[in-house]
Amino acid sequence: MEKSEQKSKKKIKVGIPRALYFYRYYPFWKKLLEELEVEIILSSPTNKKIVEEGVTHGFGELCIPVKLYYGHVLKLIREHPELDYLFVPRYVAEVKEAYFCPKFLSLPDIIKILPGIPKILNFEVNVKEFPIATSAIELGKELGRTQNQALNAYREAQKYFDEYHKFLRSGAPVNHTLRLVEKNRPFTQPKRKHKGDLKFLLLGHAYNIFDTFINIEFQKKLRDQGVEVLTIENLPESIFKKPVIINKRLRNYWRHEEEIMQSIRYFLTKGRQ
Repeated sequence: MEKSEQKSKKKIKVGIPRALYFYRYYPFWKKLLEELEVEIILSSPTNKKIVEEGVTHGFGELCIPVKLYYGHVLKLIREHPELDYLFVPRYVAEVKEAYFCPKFLSLPDIIKILPGIPKILNFEVNVKEFPIATSAIELGKELGRTQNQALNAYREAQKYFDEYHKFLRSGAPVNHTLRLVEKNRPFTQPKRKHKGDLKFLLLGHAYNIFDTFINIEFQKKLRDQGVEVLTIENLPESIFKKPVIINKRLRNYWRHEEEIMQSIRYFLTKGRQ
């Protein structure tokens, strides 16, 4: 009887690859899943072996970031065969005016064909079709939670994610803040080194500029030289509310590229001081 009770209290183990949207949405995912009483297991930071394995298993037309995701998935399931689920969210549209990359939104479908993959735990974001809360309810149902439990978890996750972004807009580096999130520590600014006269706005996709192996610690090298480094996450929230108009017929329909263009517009008009 005691063994049966212990088994019923055992937490569901969910693996999360440390790649792609991890660098953008992990604080939200972590809070959501932990509120649903799930144990999260992350893959280790990117290294040479993960890259090589991802390139080997990812088919030729895939971009390097997606191949890298393959590498993280394979390492995660090899080192943690006890996983109950692999969390592979499907991001289609976070706003009604733009889409995510097609290769990314198909991730749950292409990952599940890899050998030895545990059950895929999906979380679809497609506000063109339904609110995100609906996906939270479906996620909770898959994990055996009630609708109220799932909605409460979603609200707590969104609240925490808002606090995370507020902290980033105060100037905190993303990598530093993600480490605080991973270790369940409060948001505190890092010790600042002496600043020089240079300020860089570093633009790019989060999975490139925050994966320190892929970018060979580019931000650290800049900061070690006294350069103040800013990224999209550090810029005012208000600049992302107005779309960049290319011409009357053409607008950018890729979500992250739109944010990059909005950041450039801000830098060229108001952000240099």
